[in-house]
Amino acid sequence: MADFGRMIIDQDIVDIRREIPLGKDNELWIVDAIRQYVERGGIFLAKEVENGEWLTTGDPLNYLKAVIKYALDREDIGSDLREFLKKSVC
Repeated sequence: MADFGRMIIDQDIVDIRREIPLGKDNELWIVDAIRQYVERGGIFLAKEVENGEWLTTGDPLNYLKAVIKYALDREDIGSDLREFLKKSVC
């Protein structure tokens, strides 16, 4: 399972986030607050991604690979980008 960082959360989760300590590497991990919210009886809904592919974008090279992969699949720019890449690649 993965968190894509797009959520709608309510004030209860925000309040819990303020109560609990920071996570790994002193980062603010919202998942810790969500876990605590559920343990306290709250309900958190998620949707499984269907026919998806996980592409990490946490560093410049992988971000660029993801952008290119999605751009190549676009009907409006995919063929032009493909031609550009063919001409530009050594």
